[in-house]
Amino acid sequence: MNIKNKLLPLIIATAALAAAGCDTASESPWSPDGGSSNNIVSAKNFSLVFSDLSPDVYETATSITTNGIEVEVTVNAGDRFQAKVTGGTVFFRTEVGLLDNSSCELVDGSCTVTWFSNIVPGDVPADGINTITAYMTGEEGFSDLNGNGIFDDGDIFTHDSSDPFLDLSHDGNNPTYNIGVDALIVDTDFTDADMLYSGSGCAHPTLCANSTTTYIYTTHRKWT
Repeated sequence: MNIKNKLLPLIIATAALAAAGCDTASESPWSPDGGSSNNIVSAKNFSLVFSDLSPDVYETATSITTNGIEVEVTVNAGDRFQAKVTGGTVFFRTEVGLLDNSSCELVDGSCTVTWFSNIVPGDVPADGINTITAYMTGEEGFSDLNGNGIFDDGDIFTHDSSDPFLDLSHDGNNPTYNIGVDALIVDTDFTDADMLYSGSGCAHPTLCANSTTTYIYTTHRKWT
């Protein structure tokens, strides 16, 4: 039976934020032409798209890998006002295979790198699934129920995040960092989610983070 090595996208955005505390609530997100944008990527609007989620790169019956197969990996990114973001570097890591670039620059809400199959049989993950991680500067996400453009009382906090990591253990749609198995990307010590909103424009009475930096992520998976 031909079992394919799957591209399993784990989408992770790394946020380095300025002024994420409650004192940012006075900012005005509304532009003079009536639109709205702060050009900071929101975790709720950061996603990966693959040109092929199931590239046929490994035959389990013969333990033969097919190298040189290309898959485009595209990041789509918007701010908390649903506006496409231009500017900002997206970084990538892959569990197996090669990337033609380790980063790309957002233009009109997206950018793309190419993954190449370059795998020896001994490096194929046991479950035939590969993890690709994308991360960049941004802010955590929320549902703006009153439509005022800031996170305040009554809104729903939707995207709290930990440090980004490569999910080598493949433990579900909401992966948990497993010490000694998963791979850290941007830090040597793992920091878990803190249950506080880190991002510009926070006026919530109890959920504004004091720190100016955080890590944000979201995941999308295809299991077969």
